[in-house]
Amino acid sequence: MLRYLTALLLGLALAAGAGAADKKLTIRWHGQSFFEITSSKGTRVVIDPHAIPAFGRTAMNADVVICSHHHTDHTQITVVQNIKKLQDQKMKLIRSC
Repeated sequence: MLRYLTALLLGLALAAGAGAADKKLTIRWHGQSFFEITSSKGTRVVIDPHAIPAFGRTAMNADVVICSHHHTDHTQITVVQNIKKLQDQKMKLIRSC
């Protein structure tokens, strides 16, 4: 649980940016523990992506991908449409385990 909270806090810190007090931060929940955070500057952080059909097949782009632990319902990075581009650019994939 501590690892998950650490990953979530890191994601929030990355998404918040500096001096964004009067700007909008968006957090969307995609079921299970799958969150998409968009900072006021447009940085997109995806946490624990899954492909669980009951929650719908969400596809999105991201700048940072965080996987809190190695279970299949937390590591489906293929839902990130630009994953190949991120991997080619040595993407920011943060795993807490």
